[in-house]
Amino acid sequence: MLSVFRRGGVMQAIGGAIVVGIIVVFVLEFRAGRGAVTGLKSECALEVFGRCITPKEFYAAYGLALPRGADPAGLRKLLLRQQVAEGLVERELLLKEADRLGISISDQQLEDELVSGRARVSLPVAVSEKLSFQLGLCRRQPATFGCEPGAEQMVRQLPVKSFETKQFDYKIYERIVRNTTNRSPREFKEMQKRELRAKRMRDLLRARVRVSEAEAFMLFERERSRVVLRSVELKRDWFAKYAVDTSDAAVKAWAAQNQGEVDSAWKEEQAKWKAGCYLVSEIFAQFSPETSDQDKLLSRDHIEQADKRIRGGDAFEEVARELSDASSATDGGARGCLSSDDPSTKALQDAASGLKPGKVSPIIETENGFYLIRLEGTLGSSAVEAVARRSISRRLAARFLAGELALKFATELIEKAQAGASLETATRELAERYLRRPEKRARASAKSAETKAPPELEVADRPKVEISTPFTLRDAPIPSAMPGEALTSKAFELDKPNAVHPVPLTTQDGWVVIQLKEKDPATRQEFAQHKGELVRRLEYVKAQDALARMLVRLRKQAEQKIVINPTYTAEPKGQGSSDEG
Repeated sequence: MLSVFRRGGVMQAIGGAIVVGIIVVFVLEFRAGRGAVTGLKSECALEVFGRCITPKEFYAAYGLALPRGADPAGLRKLLLRQQVAEGLVERELLLKEADRLGISISDQQLEDELVSGRARVSLPVAVSEKLSFQLGLCRRQPATFGCEPGAEQMVRQLPVKSFETKQFDYKIYERIVRNTTNRSPREFKEMQKRELRAKRMRDLLRARVRVSEAEAFMLFERERSRVVLRSVELKRDWFAKYAVDTSDAAVKAWAAQNQGEVDSAWKEEQAKWKAGCYLVSEIFAQFSPETSDQDKLLSRDHIEQADKRIRGGDAFEEVARELSDASSATDGGARGCLSSDDPSTKALQDAASGLKPGKVSPIIETENGFYLIRLEGTLGSSAVEAVARRSISRRLAARFLAGELALKFATELIEKAQAGASLETATRELAERYLRRPEKRARASAKSAETKAPPELEVADRPKVEISTPFTLRDAPIPSAMPGEALTSKAFELDKPNAVHPVPLTTQDGWVVIQLKEKDPATRQEFAQHKGELVRRLEYVKAQDALARMLVRLRKQAEQKIVINPTYTAEPKGQGSSDEG
């Protein structure tokens, strides 16, 4: 019994700095005037199943959780008061289960814990490892910013041994307990008995978890196996800009077959089309109001490059497709009607008012970016619906037909690659064939000698082969891939170099074709070297998950039996605030 230690020795100067540090933190946090600590004998900090956890017991747990020399601001960020309260709730839920199952601990087990200086405090299981590391309630592994593997968590090691004898000293123990928790040895012992029973319940719940070798190898495969992919993204915007036939005849034919789509869009946009509005095409270099002056200069250079090309004879539509940031780029910059009801277009309307049809404006600066506009004319009252429907039909046709062409391209590319063609060669040949180039450009003889490829095949969103960095089953090598496609898993299903996934996979802006370049699978021999560690780690993760799910269930069942007094969970305000004592 602890009483046998009361007869031995005189307390020596043991860890003065440690004791002083704990005392200072305790005084700062629990001094009069902060919270509702004094004069609350009948008040509960929280109740669980009718058991009142007094403010004194709450602050004893809080005192154990506090690290030496704790920064009050840091504690507020951790919401430590709330975490301690939630931990006490979980402790009481576990004790209720322990009562039901008849689980207890012996007096000797409790004595061994106290004599060793291990003082336990409950924290929410979902964050117990993180908080144990941050608060110094476990042996730390700094390299991983976590507790050492297998180390006990939620344990404060109290300095209860004499520096001289290296043995337990009851007087030191009593002093440390009072300074840390403001509790008598008897009260502290009762508190630790509850904590130790709760720990045993946690251990029992975790002990039910088992991990098979197959599960461990699956984890090893996910973390160790590596794949390198070749991929070709087929983006709708590129096909809309350069591959889709948007001639009047083609658009008219598409609209005739998709009249419902056109009617629906016209109904939604009818208010934007008004007689007398300026019809314009645009090239846009975007920036936001928060953009730095340096970045604005980059946007200015971008629009000046477009202006220079137009002044040099390049078609406005071609430059818009290649350089404009506006959604109208897919339609050669055709914006349509500048609405007089939209104040954001005032600068553009002012510029349009000084232009003749077919002429291009100087560079226009707005709060959102730089513009070049070309005036197409003024919308006549008798042509409002016809012009609007034609513009809407061209935009919709470009979008829908671009998707169809991108999918067709992807399918043909897979067929060529499966037949043994180089993915890069096949991509290049198909891209050249899909280009909308009904006739040679008049300037081809002058400029083709300077460029080895049509400009459409040099833009950033063109179909091209990309090679990924090595990735695991946990990674996302193509961020634009839709989650439902499970692209990473499908990449690992490819078994031989140059194997191609048999169907295109959808992305946020089109389709992607994937081909295996390299595969470095995990081996059983490698696994054998790491099996023990992997099994332990997986068991720990699964055990924590099982415990967390059990506590969620217990808490849901007892939600009407849990009351937390917010007075004690509210974090104190910063220095100089109204609640400072």
